[in-house]
Amino acid sequence: TYMNYTLINPDNLQKWIDIEIADCPAHIAAKRGKETITAFLTKQVTESLKLGLDDDFAQKNCAYCKVDGAVPDDYKYRLYQTSLGEIVTSIRFMGGDLTKCFVSILYKDFPLEKVEDIRYLSDFLAKEYELFQPKDIAWFDTKIDHDLVKNNDFIRGDMFYISEYLDYLKQQPKPKNFDRISLKLATSTNWYGKYKATYEQLYKEIPDFIDMAHFEPESAFAPMIEAGLLYEVFVDNELAGIIGVEQREERFYKGYVVYEEVLFDSFRGKGFASAMQRHLIEHLEDAGDDILFGTIHYKNQASLKTALGVGRKVDNITLLGRVTGGK
Repeated sequence: TYMNYTLINPDNLQKWIDIEIADCPAHIAAKRGKETITAFLTKQVTESLKLGLDDDFAQKNCAYCKVDGAVPDDYKYRLYQTSLGEIVTSIRFMGGDLTKCFVSILYKDFPLEKVEDIRYLSDFLAKEYELFQPKDIAWFDTKIDHDLVKNNDFIRGDMFYISEYLDYLKQQPKPKNFDRISLKLATSTNWYGKYKATYEQLYKEIPDFIDMAHFEPESAFAPMIEAGLLYEVFVDNELAGIIGVEQREERFYKGYVVYEEVLFDSFRGKGFASAMQRHLIEHLEDAGDDILFGTIHYKNQASLKTALGVGRKVDNITLLGRVTGGK
């Protein structure tokens, strides 16, 4: 019995489109120009919000992340009037894990920067989504270096969004060790054992790593191999890792998302990562306005250093606010 939300009116999306345009990173907007970026974000927001109202989509989510007592409509995007302003929300599960449930604030028409406002919203949404027992609320923030995270235990950083245009990245000076590395298109996954073992080693070495990144099932690599976007990485002609991307449009971005990049155990920490990513950049075809983008966990300093090392920029961050009473 939820009385407090309505579904979005699909004919009245302009407000949310305008908010997304205002949040678009300056270096992304500048190159594509106002007209192009407006058209692109209008399409992105419209598709996203209409998907959130779609019966089939709700049914699939309900089947995939089935919570006792939940019906497909519970998985649709919701529009709430709160005392802070309007929000559009969606229920999400980290990695499809029903115990790691959170409420994502997809769009909001107010800044969320005060601790008391975050507490209010996490209490509000915990009640509204009580059926799901969410652990956190999540929202995007364009401010990167966060006192909120430093000063409050219940607020933490999640994912940085990091991007740059390919043509800019291709013009940057080559990173160290560039000449020792080569890439070859992957045609099989016979390196998968090494790949998985590297993750298992990282989980042992770095207690928080399980929150930062997870390894993919072997089947996840087939579409990338098919598309010719997964590479085996060689250091001095020895197999040293893999790196792969997918072509995608997401939020402000159109181009390639970094799907996986791993140096196997004996090659880690030796200054090869930026050179590996730069070789990938050299291989990717650029339509003129393609972007290399991806998410990197707030605590994952090594991956962050790699991305910045090839010239990518941090655009924004997802923050998480723990629901009071949630563990």
